[in-house]
Amino acid sequence: MIATPRVSAATPDDLRELGSLREKQGWQRNEALLGAIIGWEHGRIFVVRESELDTAHSSPHASPHAIVATTTAVAAGPIGAIGNVIVRSDARRRGLARLIVSTALEWMRERGVRYAHLDATKDGRPLYRGLGFVEVTPSWFAHAPLHTFDPSVLRARAGDPRARLAGASDLPRYAALDRAAYGGDRLGLLALVLATPHTWLYVCDDPSGAPAGYLLLRGLEAPYIGVRAGPWVATDDATAAALLREALDESAPWRRWLGSRAESEADLFLSPPGTNPHALALLEAVGARVVRDDVIMQLSLAQPGAPPQPAMPHPEWQYAWLAPMVF
Repeated sequence: MIATPRVSAATPDDLRELGSLREKQGWQRNEALLGAIIGWEHGRIFVVRESELDTAHSSPHASPHAIVATTTAVAAGPIGAIGNVIVRSDARRRGLARLIVSTALEWMRERGVRYAHLDATKDGRPLYRGLGFVEVTPSWFAHAPLHTFDPSVLRARAGDPRARLAGASDLPRYAALDRAAYGGDRLGLLALVLATPHTWLYVCDDPSGAPAGYLLLRGLEAPYIGVRAGPWVATDDATAAALLREALDESAPWRRWLGSRAESEADLFLSPPGTNPHALALLEAVGARVVRDDVIMQLSLAQPGAPPQPAMPHPEWQYAWLAPMVF
């Protein structure tokens, strides 16, 4: 009997199964993002496989390679994030969630992460509290059929700033802005995400020509039709509105990608942080449905037991996360 299952790192060959596990949770598959995390030197997806369970608890019909439990982790300098915590329904209540999250936290400590964040569901909060996490702020979820967006509101809120569609070579220019907003260097991860199919970068500069904001827009994976916005970083509300206005413009390349479905079936999804009320107000003003979702929790790895700290230098510049997992 194996007392403590071995935790290993997922590979690109696991992406389809990881996407299916997410789908069974009612989440978007996000395979492209998970693949980027696997490919980034500061990202890991941890898994426990069927072969690691003792025979009394393993499924007789599952492949030995099948994933029983998983979590995703990134270490962006002092800021770390955990997400995608899933334990297969027939393997719950055996300590697997605690095992993989603890493994991810230890991996972060080894890489100098000072603050770990996650987006906690109601069911997951007792586990995270037991590991030392404390609640920081509610998390939010925003969704809207794209044909319901009011472009006149975006034009009025944007004013003079003009955003533009950019390319991969432009991304490094906005790296310092992202570090200032997020608190850690995630440029490598953003570059890998931007390199995935159906992903676009929009940027905006201030009147002096200095970077003022950027937005990544990604095509959704089936069965969803539409796009996800995030990260969406802006130093002020006008810049944020200008970026979204350009991203949703009638000439936007994602509309050509979706073809006729863009006008009647496409949706926009994003995860605005509760620490930025301007983001919530802007999204509600343009017609998005913004709902309270779960809770952002924080763990101080440098000082266990310490109260939550404003680990991100400019949370008010964050208008949307890369994913609901606080990346």
